Amino acid sequence: MVTATVSEEELLTADLQEFKRNVVWFIENRRNLQEHLDHYVAVDRQKVVGVAWDPYVLNRRFAGRREVYITWVGPPDLLWVL
Repeated sequence: MVTATVSEEELLTADLQEFKRNVVWFIENRRNLQEHLDHYVAVDRQKVVGVAWDPYVLNRRFAGRREVYITWVGPPDLLWVL
């Protein structure tokens, strides 16, 4: 019997790839998320899976889920100057 083990590095790589897909999905669909304006959203598997006023609520809800992208939905024409 052969058992396949997945290393921590492979798991992290998979989580980061999924995180990247979630970030790209958010960027591409940001204008379609205006019903969540001024809220924080959690994105997993390229869909919104959580909405809250407070990002800490989402951080607690998705603790340990490295692939979940949590971000604020601002006005589409907002320009950040740092």
